[in-house]
Amino acid sequence: MKAFVVDASVVLKWYLPDEEGVEQALLLLDAFTRDEIALHAPSLIDWEFVNAMWVAGRTGRIALEDQDAAVQNFQGLDIIRTHANDLSGSILSIATEFGRSCYDSAYLALSRTMGAPFVTGDKRLFNALKEKTQSVIWIEHLSLSSFSEK
Repeated sequence: MKAFVVDASVVLKWYLPDEEGVEQALLLLDAFTRDEIALHAPSLIDWEFVNAMWVAGRTGRIALEDQDAAVQNFQGLDIIRTHANDLSGSILSIATEFGRSCYDSAYLALSRTMGAPFVTGDKRLFNALKEKTQSVIWIEHLSLSSFSEK
């Protein structure tokens, strides 16, 4: 089964329809819920997602009752989470190598450790990394063929 590392920017697109790349993010979610692919993330995704939902609620992008439902739904998904302690050795070196935050680097570290593509919906992150690593995929570049084993 093909595996992908996803960050909170991808997950947000499942719940916030005004985001760029929603269609591709929903294709990813659909393939995941049909057990065609596996999704992985560092455990910090939980806090990043909850914080982003809080911000979305404060800015009126999502109603409070929908915000709570989104958090509960997300927490019920079987995304395989890796504790940051298991990645800490490589997070610092990747942050230094790419000049990115340790938060962003945790996703890259997991991607490297697994040998799996890292899918992001953060355009600035993608633009900063696309010339430096081939493991990062911009969410809008995903298609159904991305999910097949090669």
